[in-house]
Amino acid sequence: MKAIDDHIEKHLPQLLKDPSTDFGDILQYLGISESSESQILNYINRVLDSELNFAGSTLKFTHLHLPCFSSAMMLKILQFISVKFYLKSFRQDGESDECTNCFFRHQLAVIERKLSKNITLGPEKYNRAYAQQKAERKELRKLKKIYKGLIQNDDSDHNLPIPRTLINTLKALTEQFLDTGDDLQWVVRPADTVNVDLHAQELTQTSYVVLNNHLDLDKLDEIQIRKDTYLLDEIENVILFNSDSKSVNKKFNFKNLEYMNQSQETRFRNLLIISFDSGPFRLNLEINRLSRILSNYFHRPDSKGFDSYIISQNEVGQLFKNRGGDSIGVEMIGSESDFYDHFVGSVEDNEGLRELTSIKLRNIYSLCFNEKIKQLILRDLFEDTPNSSIVTAVTASELDLLRPDALYEIRNALEDLLSVVIDLRLAERIQNANADLCIVIPAQILDHKDLFIELKAALGTGKFTTWKKIDPAEKRRVIILEYRDSGFHNFNIYPNLIETKLNNGTRPMGLFLSMFFNKNYRYNEYSYQHYFTERLLDHPFRKEFLKWEELKEVIKSTKPEFGSLDHLWDLDNEYEGSSDTNSVIVEFEGSFCRTYYPTQLLVVKKGIGQHLSTMRAEDLLEMSNGSDCMVQSLESLYEDLNLFKVTEDEEIEIKKLKADYRIPTGQGDTRLWKELLKRKASSSTPDQVYDNLESRINGVNSQMISRNYFENEWLEPQSKSLIPRDKKVFKEICDYLELPVVYFRVMLKKRAREKKLSRISNSKMNKLFTQMIDSGLFDDPPVEATSELWREIASIHDLEEIGINSVNRDIELSAWVDLARPNLYLEKVSSVQTKYS
Repeated sequence: MKAIDDHIEKHLPQLLKDPSTDFGDILQYLGISESSESQILNYINRVLDSELNFAGSTLKFTHLHLPCFSSAMMLKILQFISVKFYLKSFRQDGESDECTNCFFRHQLAVIERKLSKNITLGPEKYNRAYAQQKAERKELRKLKKIYKGLIQNDDSDHNLPIPRTLINTLKALTEQFLDTGDDLQWVVRPADTVNVDLHAQELTQTSYVVLNNHLDLDKLDEIQIRKDTYLLDEIENVILFNSDSKSVNKKFNFKNLEYMNQSQETRFRNLLIISFDSGPFRLNLEINRLSRILSNYFHRPDSKGFDSYIISQNEVGQLFKNRGGDSIGVEMIGSESDFYDHFVGSVEDNEGLRELTSIKLRNIYSLCFNEKIKQLILRDLFEDTPNSSIVTAVTASELDLLRPDALYEIRNALEDLLSVVIDLRLAERIQNANADLCIVIPAQILDHKDLFIELKAALGTGKFTTWKKIDPAEKRRVIILEYRDSGFHNFNIYPNLIETKLNNGTRPMGLFLSMFFNKNYRYNEYSYQHYFTERLLDHPFRKEFLKWEELKEVIKSTKPEFGSLDHLWDLDNEYEGSSDTNSVIVEFEGSFCRTYYPTQLLVVKKGIGQHLSTMRAEDLLEMSNGSDCMVQSLESLYEDLNLFKVTEDEEIEIKKLKADYRIPTGQGDTRLWKELLKRKASSSTPDQVYDNLESRINGVNSQMISRNYFENEWLEPQSKSLIPRDKKVFKEICDYLELPVVYFRVMLKKRAREKKLSRISNSKMNKLFTQMIDSGLFDDPPVEATSELWREIASIHDLEEIGINSVNRDIELSAWVDLARPNLYLEKVSSVQTKYS
């Protein structure tokens, strides 16, 4: 994020050098001097002046989203907004002949406020300052008498300040505002007191701004402020201040207010929503929060971005000269390695062994500091397989079923790789840090008695912990040895290297091996920053005043040359969490419970709207203990559906194809490509066929399997494997054998059906359904399923790998949504808690 921070540091101060004309007046009323706080208010003021509609008659929607602030700072922002809108209405009325008395009453209120303060005595009672204050008070009393006389000449209620702005906020903020004393009480009136006898009120109790914390639109519409005039008839600005999730505000949406303007002669000009983060910034939660607000109050966001202005934590950090903690530095050690490529190739075609190349296992391989640790890893994987502590039971079972020669090849490849890791001497780098260290390691290592003993011996003294158990108050220098990025597409893995900040002064540093993690980190960092600048923060205001297009070009220039990775971050996160035996217990209305693992994806409906989103079960704990939301597991949408049916026409073509090649009808379709490959090898040599395929496969940036696996699996029609894991590899094989496209498509469908309940298939399906849900396809009513939307989804997901025909993409995706929608049965959450083992 350094490029973003540098850009903000360069351009934000330039923006704030020239405050809006009313800014100084507002600060004077608030009694705020130049400070970091005033700069935040200056920034907010500049954005609002650019976005709000104070002149036109049409309704304007504005959403300003702010980072998590203290309650004291939040109150200052509320007071600032209130004074701003008060002064705006006051000045407008002052320009109107009909509202001259409003000006007099306002001036009278200001005078009375000044006179209520005691004179500040100096060291001597009758010094110059005292005499000056006394003279000023004398002049103020004269003005007070004049204004009172002017007001008494026309004592109709038409000359009282009429409410123009309604601020819906929280009860606690309302009470804090009204408890600030006489200095600011004149700015606002509680909604409960607006409909009382205005003539019986003190002059200082009238205001242009109404503060409301519990009345809905219908109740407010009943409030009469003078004869034949109701409150909402006069309101021009509606502001939801940190209250967008309150059910009483649900009718204050753009569509409804616009309808009232057209049918009931109201004159709403601005619907302004000001929302805040509830904790440290997380991109995934930010996306969900913004989508929910916009869907509930304006319209669903599209793929281009959000109709919101987000003041980022990066910008606040710049203004406060406080980044909110130390960001994590990252150093990649070593370079790419053929030994790692060879190891990946040895397991590439066996989907059941994917865990061996997952981020979880690569983190463990990275900590192979010596021969003792190497032998412990090999023993755990290949000798104590049934009771392995570092792989799941599924992977252990797959290893157990391998033929001895295949298992021997994988073990040798890993042994060579671990020897390379030892030679990189990572432990010595850590030992030379010369500091009291807190070292973050994988939970699997911490729980593995023998591995942990050897790790401690290799690293020497220090405190050892895991990502999820880092002490927020940690004062030691933090070294992170477990790679953990933010995930792909929805960035829903947390904590992670990009977003997590640790205690100031800990100088956290992540040390990782380049051959394992460099590509992952570079692509994740680029994807995160690209989304952050292109979709989250992109806004016309930034383009005009912060030269945002320049920053976007800088971020684009960092795009890795290798393009995207065929990598399942969410699946790796499941592997990472497999040793974490904590569960999330959700109690629903009706007093029944369901148990989810922390990273399990849920469909969520939060608050008052109909927009659905997805989040991990553990994230419910951060949403006011999960209250005011409805959920169900994401997998339940599709797990019982037959989504991979081979059509009758496809079956006919496959039967004809098998007959042409004289494959017995009783033999499975799998045998066809292997039988043809075997015939090719018989007519030439296995080595020649292998070399031909290797050349073709390398040409599409994929990796050829080992010769041993080629001969025992691909040239053996009776072998267990269905088709190669990599779709591009199988496509090259089909082209090499001159097999038609229909065979390629059918085999992908059959693999998808066969693997439907596997972790890898579920991961890909979760990723697809997550985007369809977040796009609004499961909302009520749903968004229109346009070709543009399907094209956007197809650009992110390998649909053919999942089992969707690219030719009929739109039709098949629409059918999937129609099949899955009846499975929505969201249940109301009562409470959420974590269960520890």
